[in-house]
Amino acid sequence: MSRLTEPQKADIRHSIYEQLVQDERVSLTSISRRLGLARNTVTSHYTYMVDHEILFPPGLRLKMFQDLKEYVYFMKFEKPMRVFQELEGNPEVIFQCLTSGAFDLIVFTESPMDFESHPNFRGTVLEGFRGNYSFTHVTRTTYRDVLDEFKKTLHEEELEPGCLPIDLLPREIIWTDLEWRLYYDLKYNMRRTFTEIVKKHKISKWLFYQSYNRVKENCIVTVPYYPEGASMYADFYLLLKTDYEKGLSDFFLQLPCTGLTFKVEDHLAAWVNILRSSSFKEFFGTLHWMQDNGIAEDIKYVLPIYQNRREQPL
Repeated sequence: MSRLTEPQKADIRHSIYEQLVQDERVSLTSISRRLGLARNTVTSHYTYMVDHEILFPPGLRLKMFQDLKEYVYFMKFEKPMRVFQELEGNPEVIFQCLTSGAFDLIVFTESPMDFESHPNFRGTVLEGFRGNYSFTHVTRTTYRDVLDEFKKTLHEEELEPGCLPIDLLPREIIWTDLEWRLYYDLKYNMRRTFTEIVKKHKISKWLFYQSYNRVKENCIVTVPYYPEGASMYADFYLLLKTDYEKGLSDFFLQLPCTGLTFKVEDHLAAWVNILRSSSFKEFFGTLHWMQDNGIAEDIKYVLPIYQNRREQPL
């Protein structure tokens, strides 16, 4: 590795990421063969990426259906840290994030919850069931190039109106109890070994892969990738209302680091990671330019402070 230039190392790491995007359980031996690299080279780069939080294990996120929904709340509270702590361990809460900015808490739940009766409740910014996630496919580009291209599109008035769908489809595949258990086992690491899973559930290899494929049908696969290492990025949650949901979602998803967008009611929500060495002022200045010029309205953003996610159902 030491004899390679930094761009050469980055190219190899990105190529490994791309192989995982194509097949999240591909072996390192197969990756080395496909890339024409020595297995030791692939192994050393893969290990380096994991150890330095450039690459995280591939994960599963549920698709939303008419009979399977997650509800999202963006809220304000007095003493939000206390509320955050109260919600830890709540069986209905899938994910929660304490934030600083336009609102105090983001909470994902399995069913509608009454937060307004809480004595510290101060208001709801937005609530509703979420649409499906769209995740970044990280390319070998720069923040500068993405921002320049997007600003050019804006100033040349080439951004086309278009809304993201929020209507949910019927669920065709109904999971068995085993498949739900496999989903939770693999949700944050789809590369857990076959031996580990089989030993835990006492199932055959054939049943594992049959169930695995059915689980994937109801999920979206994500491969978290931070080209410079996770500590080199600052992340933000954004909420905005726009007639250009498709174009703005595409912009957020072109930023060269893992991120996601989804829709709640008539708003576009995004989680973006911005390289700390890039211009925060320019990024957020572009958001406000869009608001001043009628591209977007009701723009709100927050900085995540603490988060808590449910690993397994209680």
